[in-house]
Amino acid sequence: MSSIAGRSGAPGLSRNLSNRLAAAQSWPASWVAAGSLLLFTFAWTVHGMIVGAAGTLHFDVLEAYAWGREFQLGYNQHGPFWAWIAGAWFLLFPVANWPFILLQAINSALGLWGAWRLIGLFAQGWTRHAATLLLLATPFYTILAFKYNANTIFVSLWPWTLFYFVRSLDNMKLRDAALFGVFAAACILSKYYAVVLLASCGLSLFFHPNGRKYVFSPLPWLAGAIFAVLVLPHVIWALTNDAPPVAYALSISGNSWAFTLGYIGLFILDSALNLLGVLAVVALAWWWSKRGAGDTVERLPKARLRFLAVLVLAPLVFTIVAGLGFRLMILAIMVVGIFPLMPLFLLQFAPALDSRRCFQLAGAVALVMTVGAIPAAPIEKAAIGARNSKHAVEPLRELAGPATAIWHTETGVPLRYAGGNAHYANAISFYSEDHPSSFIGLSYRASRWVTPEKLKKYGLLIACAHDDAGCLAGAAGFLSGNWKQFSVSVGRTMGASRAREITFDIFVVPPQPA
Repeated sequence: MSSIAGRSGAPGLSRNLSNRLAAAQSWPASWVAAGSLLLFTFAWTVHGMIVGAAGTLHFDVLEAYAWGREFQLGYNQHGPFWAWIAGAWFLLFPVANWPFILLQAINSALGLWGAWRLIGLFAQGWTRHAATLLLLATPFYTILAFKYNANTIFVSLWPWTLFYFVRSLDNMKLRDAALFGVFAAACILSKYYAVVLLASCGLSLFFHPNGRKYVFSPLPWLAGAIFAVLVLPHVIWALTNDAPPVAYALSISGNSWAFTLGYIGLFILDSALNLLGVLAVVALAWWWSKRGAGDTVERLPKARLRFLAVLVLAPLVFTIVAGLGFRLMILAIMVVGIFPLMPLFLLQFAPALDSRRCFQLAGAVALVMTVGAIPAAPIEKAAIGARNSKHAVEPLRELAGPATAIWHTETGVPLRYAGGNAHYANAISFYSEDHPSSFIGLSYRASRWVTPEKLKKYGLLIACAHDDAGCLAGAAGFLSGNWKQFSVSVGRTMGASRAREITFDIFVVPPQPA
């Protein structure tokens, strides 16, 4: 392996690390790993179809469709890349629940694959297997990931971005630096929160033996140039449109200190609770190992462990600092994708731990979470039906059919634009047979693909809950020509139960002749 170590361009790295780098160049390490990811994708797709294929998708998921179908360079709240994925996906698949469920499962599977490769840059053998499978002892790749939005896209993007960053540092290869630039751009174009990832990468340079060499090499300049080229169109769009995502971020900042500190406390608590499964498996493996350890967990050299610690802990610290600095409401769901290295990091502090036994226990948990996802789906569906929260009973899907039928009866033309509260406008966009563009909140700023000229040419349907004074006031500004008002009451059906009906005022503003 001396030739490999010589080509790595990474002085200060051990021979064992060079061997690991060489072993991590290809994936999968075995067809078992590939088959496991396929099984995971299949099981969780079936799980999602049982839970919600005939029901209503989460409003965040409907937002991804409504934004993505327009293929804008930017949107009112976040960058465009995650929405582009949804838009491109539905150029290939029919507009229905199951393709979105499949997309969510693939996003998680790609995240697990990326985590496998990333962990392989730090550890091999049973330690690597255990650290990867322990991710399924968290809800980050299963329950929490099945709500496709600007947060969950990091389940797949975060580990791949880190993988190419770490490998470019270890190997000093132009190709890895270039791919780091590509993935970094995809992250920042999905949500500006990715600044936390890039800041963590920058900080980690101080703890890597190649850090100084890397900074003064062409590698970061190449990564930065590719990043700049890919991000530039969005930057130009933002500068010429008053930077809507920045304005949105500022609009939710500046909360009271009591509010901010309360949410930071909940954020820390929720993040810790989400990792309890990992800690439980590691503790059980440690207890089992006391009967006689075999293959102990691979211990990283101190320098490598410090480097790993920065990549694991810095994103959490930066998130809390940003929450305090801007007085934001930060939630655990915001960081669902930032933990691919956490199990490996925790394993480094478990004394006398048999890595093979830890792998076996983690594998058992992963198998239960995968194979058990299908029989558990009816139980989850019943639990969702029993909830009585506002979002659980919103008749998003149920509104689309009657609203579209009223439009067809009154105009005789396809519905092109549907407006109102964001949840209902996006739902009509997805579930209506015409799949109109969503006029979100009846706001041109939030829906930059809508113009007064288009509304005059194609008409507009507005759906407002009868008690939504804000929506009704906004609708009044668009009522012109031979508009008509209708009333429809619909309720959400969840299994054998039906939520109370909600009455909607439907406004039909027909196309106006040229």
